[in-house]
Amino acid sequence: MIPIGLSQSDSSFAVEQADFEFFARIHADPIVARYLGNGKARSIQETHELLERYFETYKSLELGPLAVLRKSDGVLIGRCGLSDMAL
Repeated sequence: MIPIGLSQSDSSFAVEQADFEFFARIHADPIVARYLGNGKARSIQETHELLERYFETYKSLELGPLAVLRKSDGVLIGRCGLSDMAL
C-alpha cells in the first residue's frame, strides 16, 4: 500500500477491518459524531455496516475514506477521504 501524504507528521491508508474498534469508539462518541455523517452517534452495528460500505466503495469506485496514521508511531488518529455523493 502506498501512503498518501497529509503532512510531515501524518499518513493515510485505506481503512481495514482491523480498524473497527477505533471507528466504533469514535463513532459512538456524541462529541466526535456531531462532525461525522448525519451528526449522530452510531451503534456498533451501524459502524460495522459503514465500514462494509467503505470496503464496497473501494472495490467499485476505487475511492473512499482513508485511515490517518501518525507517522512517528503508526497510531490510527482519524479518517479523511472522498465519498461518492449524489446531490
